[in-house]
Amino acid sequence: MLHTSSSSQAPVASRRIKKGATQKRAQTLVEYALILAMISILSILVLQQLGTTLRGLWQYITNNVAQANSASF
Repeated sequence: MLHTSSSSQAPVASRRIKKGATQKRAQTLVEYALILAMISILSILVLQQLGTTLRGLWQYITNNVAQANSASF
């Protein structure tokens, strides 16, 4: 009788282990998604700042080239 009760509990334990493994994989997937989202947001912010800086640099170069051209004539 003990043998049958332990064997009937084996599928329950197996399902719990599989459910736990599935939940762990889902948790890991969510963590990776959050990390990817944070990296994406930070990349966008850095690129926006870089764009602003480059725009200012190109404007500075354009103004200096224009001044050099007007001074040489």
